[in-house]
Amino acid sequence: MDNTINSTQYDRIVIDVFVYDQLLEEQKAVMLIYLALQYYRCVNGADGEGWFRVSYGDIKERLGTSSDTITHAIRRLHDIQFIDIKRVGKNINYYHITERVFEQMKYIILRPLVIEKLFRVPKSALRLYLSLHIFRMEQQKKAQDPILVTRDDIRTFVGIANNTISTSRDALYEQGLIEFERSKDGKAPMYYVILEE
Repeated sequence: MDNTINSTQYDRIVIDVFVYDQLLEEQKAVMLIYLALQYYRCVNGADGEGWFRVSYGDIKERLGTSSDTITHAIRRLHDIQFIDIKRVGKNINYYHITERVFEQMKYIILRPLVIEKLFRVPKSALRLYLSLHIFRMEQQKKAQDPILVTRDDIRTFVGIANNTISTSRDALYEQGLIEFERSKDGKAPMYYVILEE
């Protein structure tokens, strides 16, 4: 059963696995704008029905992107029913994140501070970080437990090239989001630990 919920708790960003799967297929701007909208809902707050306001200027300042890119991404998020938009006056928009609840749904839950750090990494690193959460769910690991992941897993599941995996991993490490170490024999696979959520 598919129910849309209106949560009043916006101290964290919640991404269900279906949204995650769809975001992997989208352009970088769409993924970033979705995370930015979730971020601003947390830091700016929302009304009792979940509607919140954020200006294009705020998003441009945070992400360093153009108004055209923001417009395209917001239109795409609306088309795929990830957000609703309410226009109030000239150039004043309110947004609502569509949240769905399914029985036994799995979620990636992140704090706004993590999103701020993810804004600083390349898209491949962002994809890797979110995917590590999925790998952890599949391996039924708890927070801070090492996650065993091979390069083939990353290449196949995340869709990033072999030569990009190391730079993506390093970008996440530099932001303090993960730690990693090679397996005991010193070769792949690697163990990852998600430090911040």
